[in-house]
Amino acid sequence: MPALDWGMAATTTQDDKRRLRAWTHAQRATLARESAGWLNLGAVRRALSGHECVLLYLPTPFEPDLTPLLGMPGYRFAVTRTPRTGHQLTLHELTHETTLEGHRYGFLQPTADSPPVDPAAVDIAFVPGLAFDAYGGRLGHGAGWYDRLLPSLPAAATLVGVTWDELVLDRVPVEPHDVRMTHLLTQSGFRAARADAGTAG
Repeated sequence: MPALDWGMAATTTQDDKRRLRAWTHAQRATLARESAGWLNLGAVRRALSGHECVLLYLPTPFEPDLTPLLGMPGYRFAVTRTPRTGHQLTLHELTHETTLEGHRYGFLQPTADSPPVDPAAVDIAFVPGLAFDAYGGRLGHGAGWYDRLLPSLPAAATLVGVTWDELVLDRVPVEPHDVRMTHLLTQSGFRAARADAGTAG
């Protein structure tokens, strides 16, 4: 794990995030090329235990792919849709029959007429990110989509940051509005985020 300590909320700057984003983009390109067989099904089954409504994401070429989970019996799957206007992600059912369209950011998403899912129904969310830390800190792309979505989920929802072990850093820069993950999922397993008495949230 890289020995990078990017500080906590009191010292975080946007320059910190920009520098770390540039580094992680390069790392993810390499990791994605080497990620055949990434999905640890045993770890995912442990993550899903006791849950019913599962929020996934449809990956870009540089993100771990969880879509093989579709079709697992006993679960209802949802996925985000980025609106053409406005600033709030919507949630929609995701099945093998869902009609998808390309997004300008390079991933697929449900069409606008796909059946909606109430965020209040989600009890576990798998969340992409550029990097995470062991305390559940998440570095996103900077547009704030998940920062606005995650507070609308139930307070008891399990929030799982999905990444490679190589991108679980000592610290990532966090700000007061950043929502921490409760768990992490990497190729080596599923684990709870560490408690961090030194920070709020």
